[in-house]
Amino acid sequence: MPKMKRVLSVVGIILVVCVLYVAFLGPQTLSYLGAHYVGQKVPIVNETPSPLQDKSISAAKGTTLTYFGYELRFPGMTSTKSTPSP
Repeated sequence: MPKMKRVLSVVGIILVVCVLYVAFLGPQTLSYLGAHYVGQKVPIVNETPSPLQDKSISAAKGTTLTYFGYELRFPGMTSTKSTPSP
């Protein structure tokens, strides 16, 4: 009978460890496995960013907006029109 108690103790400890793992690290594990699966199915996801080949700045006239002390230039916009919401 002592052998049976030992086996049940080991199984109980393994079960408790598995439940704790799933409770605390289950979502992270599923996220990792999901991302790994997508990376295998869609190879473009595994590509690392590369430097831009054309680093020139557009000389086109555009609109400059200032917001919270930051100045943003929008070369494609010639005017800003706000349209009221219906």
